[in-house]
Amino acid sequence: MILFFDTETTGLVDFRADPTADHQPHLVQFAALLTEMDGTERASVNLLVRPAGWEIPDAAAAVHGITTEVAERGGVPLRSVLSVFWGMLQRAEIVIGHNVPFDLAVMDAARHRAQVPVDVYSVPSFCTMRTATPLAKVLHANPRHDRDWKWPKLEECFRVFFNEPLDGAHDALVDVRACARLYFHLQTIKEPAL
Repeated sequence: MILFFDTETTGLVDFRADPTADHQPHLVQFAALLTEMDGTERASVNLLVRPAGWEIPDAAAAVHGITTEVAERGGVPLRSVLSVFWGMLQRAEIVIGHNVPFDLAVMDAARHRAQVPVDVYSVPSFCTMRTATPLAKVLHANPRHDRDWKWPKLEECFRVFFNEPLDGAHDALVDVRACARLYFHLQTIKEPAL
């Protein structure tokens, strides 16, 4: 089975720091799809995390629309979210995300905070963002040369590959469904000679 997942957070991961570092972002929202290898959906989940002694910065809330108050009212304990993630991960043959190294690092920091012995890296992963980069051909704002492609956002991939906007972007469930659609589309494309 395939596990597609996405996270929304309080900020950006510091990849140079240990996952246990206090400044690593908190998990705010977790969404996932568990599908057959052909894309047939078997399970989906969309959970907010109840803050436990931390707040969602205004800058992060401006991106995903989840305030501390919303998460306190509708969130569940972090350990419950991690239990769901682990249950889905155990059934997966591959984990897929758009910038999956970021999302895996967020889950790793979360499991350290909750002191849950889950190996988030126990299943091979696939990143739609990195795979789409040479195919989407989205140039940096100030490219150094004509093939200076940037890592495309999910919204940019939707414009390039599907000629449509990604409505509701930065809601984890919207993003995870979009990632699944992008993944199956990428499987039909042969990379051009660079």
